[in-house]
Amino acid sequence: MSEVPETLDAIDAAWLTAAFRSEGVTDADAVTGTAEPLGGLSGITGQLARLRVDWAPGLDLPATFVAKAPNTDEISKTYNATMRFYARESGFYRDIADHVDIPKPKAWVNAYDAATDRNVLILEDLAPADPGDVIAGTDLATATRLVEMRGRLHGTFWMDPTLARREWLWVWNKPEFVLGASTLTPPGWHAFAAQEPDFFPPDLREVVERVYLGDVQGWAERMDRREFTFCHGDYEVDNVLFRDGDPWIVAWQMCLRPCPGVALAF
Repeated sequence: MSEVPETLDAIDAAWLTAAFRSEGVTDADAVTGTAEPLGGLSGITGQLARLRVDWAPGLDLPATFVAKAPNTDEISKTYNATMRFYARESGFYRDIADHVDIPKPKAWVNAYDAATDRNVLILEDLAPADPGDVIAGTDLATATRLVEMRGRLHGTFWMDPTLARREWLWVWNKPEFVLGASTLTPPGWHAFAAQEPDFFPPDLREVVERVYLGDVQGWAERMDRREFTFCHGDYEVDNVLFRDGDPWIVAWQMCLRPCPGVALAF
């Protein structure tokens, strides 16, 4: 396959044809491919677009997909280089997704270039679907279902030693996480605490500042000695799409191997 594009609007028919064929769709033959930005849905670290593809006659392939790639501005590139969001999501779809018994979009193309840290994911388009809203929340029945789904995910990989061989899969005690949490979290925490002094009870604030912010390395080491499993890492309603009322889990770029109690509480 040719070089992984840096931006989604650089995807063309020739690249699509080669990418789908490299994924085993041997008769793929794209005539045109157009990426349309999904307004309001792009994250701070990524590009997101609906990809419309015209295939050669006779091919039974979808006409639309959702495409993802890292942002290209210097701040996002630096953040991604530290947190490895897209290496993680690519690793999930390559090594884990087929073993996950919960609804998630199919990855038709998973193109990752470690040398350039470029990644293009071409995923199943779940439209029409309604995005979840973490502010609006959800009802008890849906929340219960989401927790049960997460239980299946965690149970599948509970204390699975093969997870340790996935170098892309993060643990809390990874140097990049400790560095990022030590440098990025305290300013935000203190700014919010100054702006909203009554938001947290004083005893909770004291615990967070002493146990976590005061010793991120020690906290991470203690967490990594606990039971572990594979976790989504950002399992909140904003990362759920509801199609015909059924929840589908998206946005796997923060997956990691932690103590599952943290994920459940989150």
